[in-house]
Amino acid sequence: MSREFSPSAEHVESVPSESQNHSDISYDFFTNKKSYGAFSLTKDHNPIIGCIDPRDPIDVTPGDHKITIQTAGGAAGEGVDAALYITAENNFKPFDIENAIERDKNVRGVIVLGAHHDCKFIKGMTSVLSEMSNPSEFTKESSNRWASFFHHRENFDKAMPRLMEAAGVMKQHLEEQDRLEELVEHIDAMRPDHSNVKRLLGDNNSKVYVTNFHPHVGYNRNAKPKNPTQAASIQGYHDSIAASIGDVSKSHFMTDQEREMRIASIILRSAATRSVLTKDVPEMRFIEIMPSVDGLHFKEVN
Repeated sequence: MSREFSPSAEHVESVPSESQNHSDISYDFFTNKKSYGAFSLTKDHNPIIGCIDPRDPIDVTPGDHKITIQTAGGAAGEGVDAALYITAENNFKPFDIENAIERDKNVRGVIVLGAHHDCKFIKGMTSVLSEMSNPSEFTKESSNRWASFFHHRENFDKAMPRLMEAAGVMKQHLEEQDRLEELVEHIDAMRPDHSNVKRLLGDNNSKVYVTNFHPHVGYNRNAKPKNPTQAASIQGYHDSIAASIGDVSKSHFMTDQEREMRIASIILRSAATRSVLTKDVPEMRFIEIMPSVDGLHFKEVN
């Protein structure tokens, strides 16, 4: 079930009050059209792919936050997609995540892949892969619906058996290797020309999970209140699923076969990560953002 709404002028202009709890403040923020903007580029004109973590970077001055394409795990998530494709292509022989990320940087070309310390996706990567290999009903319902939205359902259904098998193989491989703690340092060393690995502020207390189906608009942290305490209280996972798919779709260095598999993996990984991160948070509120004639349309889903 879902509840659709378009924010009224009163809602859009609302300011957090002392009586509101952090969950309500965050919900109001993430259902506010002013909280989103066009994606940023680096100084050398590359788009940035970062993680969905709700916390803000420590070393960024308010007002200077980049609007990034957010995907579960950032560089690590993209590495999972690449590793699953290569694993499936190589008769299900597991492929290391580090090598997959390095390959992805070269295949993708104009992109900066980001990550952060204390990443729940990296720490829980085997749990996400387990959910991808044996999806729950929540994951299956979401991924099927999302694949249909992107007119990718036929390819998604075709890719699913290979993705699921590859995810099971990769899960076992990672459990045997146990090198995930080194992954952030590896990602950092890949781009010495960019501060692509961040440390984040405070604890992750998010009770809001946003899936964004607008291909050109991301979460603008600069729209938060200037008061540091109020700004820190606003938290929400934000998955730029449409932009992530769009970026892979535009890559000129992938075969059609890899592109189709990668898009299917983005959809399944997004749904699986959402299931893993929220299964023990019954109060989590789920929002989907749809493009509309007036820019953005917000829908709360169960």
